[in-house]
Amino acid sequence: MKILKNPTAITEWSCETTCTECEAVLEVDSSDISYVFRSQKDGDDYYAKCPFCHTQLYLSTSSMPRAVKRALDKRLSNEEANSRDVSNPF
Repeated sequence: MKILKNPTAITEWSCETTCTECEAVLEVDSSDISYVFRSQKDGDDYYAKCPFCHTQLYLSTSSMPRAVKRALDKRLSNEEANSRDVSNPF
C-alpha cells in the first residue's frame, strides 16, 4: 500500500457556545475544557466554565475531532495524576 498523503494531526479545536445562565456568547478553546464524571448512566462529560458567571457549560463531543478528544483525555489524565498527593496513598 502506498500513502498518498499523511494525515494532519488536529490538536487544536474550538467551538462557539452560549452560556445557559448569563447568555454570554463564548468561543471555547480546547485549552479551556475540563472533564467531569457525572454518573454511570450519563457517562463522562467535558465542560468549560463561563468566565462571567462561572456556570459549567457542558460540551457535545459529537462535533469534536477524535484526535482532539484523545489529546484532551491525555492532558486531563496527566493533570489529574499530577494533582494527586503521592505522599498519602489513601
